[in-house]
Amino acid sequence: MSVADQRAAHDEASSAGGDKAPLVSVVIVTLNRWPLLGEAIESVLAQTFREFELIVIDDGSSDGTADHVRELYPTVRVFSHENAERGVSFNRGISLARGQYVAFLGDDDIFEPWHLEQFATAVEASPGTPAFASLVSLWDPATDRRQLEPGFDPKTLWHDALFGTVTPPQAWCVARSLLLDVGGFPEPRPVQGSEDWVVLLKMARRIEIQPLPRPSARIRQHPGRSMNNLRAMSDSREAACRMILDEGLLGYELDEDARRCVKIGTHRLVASHRYAAGEMREARRRCREVVRLEGWRAGGRRVGRLWIQTWLGSTGAAALRRAKNLHIGIRPRAEA
Repeated sequence: MSVADQRAAHDEASSAGGDKAPLVSVVIVTLNRWPLLGEAIESVLAQTFREFELIVIDDGSSDGTADHVRELYPTVRVFSHENAERGVSFNRGISLARGQYVAFLGDDDIFEPWHLEQFATAVEASPGTPAFASLVSLWDPATDRRQLEPGFDPKTLWHDALFGTVTPPQAWCVARSLLLDVGGFPEPRPVQGSEDWVVLLKMARRIEIQPLPRPSARIRQHPGRSMNNLRAMSDSREAACRMILDEGLLGYELDEDARRCVKIGTHRLVASHRYAAGEMREARRRCREVVRLEGWRAGGRRVGRLWIQTWLGSTGAAALRRAKNLHIGIRPRAEA
């Protein structure tokens, strides 16, 4: 089906639905990524499940994003504001959503055609379930290489998430009422980049998220991906960790074991980022912190290989390049 046919089908479905609220509102937050955003929008319009609306929040783009979307995709609801960070933009999308559930898509990512249908089928089978999460793949568009990200155990999700984001927002389909109940995404500027981790910890504390078996979202790997800004991601994670432990960012208290897990996960993530950035001494210091907090046996399992690689990376450019490739999810051909 061509893009024009997709738009026509969605127009017809929207007109037929009248004032009826859609089952799902898809929210995309964007900033100066017009060509990639167009691909993301087209992947939503190509969905086999049609009972949805698409909301684009333009976070202060200077490349004419909002005008392009309005001209080419008239059924998409577009809202613009001055740059206000992702948490603010996500929350605006949630407030504007008319759907019972909200799904999120990065402006540089892709939904498979069956993504929303998979959620709709699960909702029909379990109508009282407030949150679902699909599997996702890290995708290198240059080679179409896809690396399937691991799933999660819903029984241990909250504990596992203390160490870091177990399932990304591109995988989520969450009841709008639940998102509002947990206060939406955190908005303080220092935590931008780790806001999805905070929301996941809030949700997983309250409810059990149902995993779905089929990978249906692709996270595009490219140089401009925000996750590749290693310093910014490390800083945001440390800010979120501090605000969780000292300022009550989650809205509930953590016991000592949970606080220790948050610290371990943060040191581990920062160690991997410093390693990929070539800052071996700092990476080793963070590895030592993990071992100090968790003990030699458990801590060694968690960071032992990384710790060894910091010494190899200090003298081996090839090892460092491999580490960077693995960090951003693209495996060199020879290692695939």
